Amino acid sequence: RVQMRFDRLDRTALIVIAALIVAIALVVARGDQVGAAVIRTSPAADAEAISTRSLIAFTFAEPMDVTTLEGRLDVQPPISGALRGSGSTVLFVPAGPLKADTRYQVTLKAGGSSLRGRAVLRDHTIAFQPRHARIAYLTPSEGASDLYLHDPETGATQRVTSEPYGVH
Repeated sequence: RVQMRFDRLDRTALIVIAALIVAIALVVARGDQVGAAVIRTSPAADAEAISTRSLIAFTFAEPMDVTTLEGRLDVQPPISGALRGSGSTVLFVPAGPLKADTRYQVTLKAGGSSLRGRAVLRDHTIAFQPRHARIAYLTPSEGASDLYLHDPETGATQRVTSEPYGVH
């Protein structure tokens, strides 16, 4: 009868192998805990003074199946529009301009999936507020001109550039 003897290195190697087997089993048993993650939004969360013609974009870490996201977008106050996607970016294109000086909250609800089959595991919410339109213009019309912004709501005008040879 042959008796196996393990030295210190053998025992250490067996313990490491057993620990790795347990770790792999836990990962497999728990499954994907990250899912298809949102890595960027536009407008950014809590943005102010954005255009009333802005698109709402969610960029994911991987290409998405846009059809799985339909019905998962909640916009408050409600606005109609279309959901479109290209690769890892999903766009909500409002049917008309957003209301100025109105705070919007947009929630992309969990449940959609990527082209690889990874699910969106968490709701993702952003809030933003569009500004009213401003008029940009160059003045004077002859010689060195600079860029100005005029706010028709308040009547305020702001000089944006101050160039010695003007803006061309």
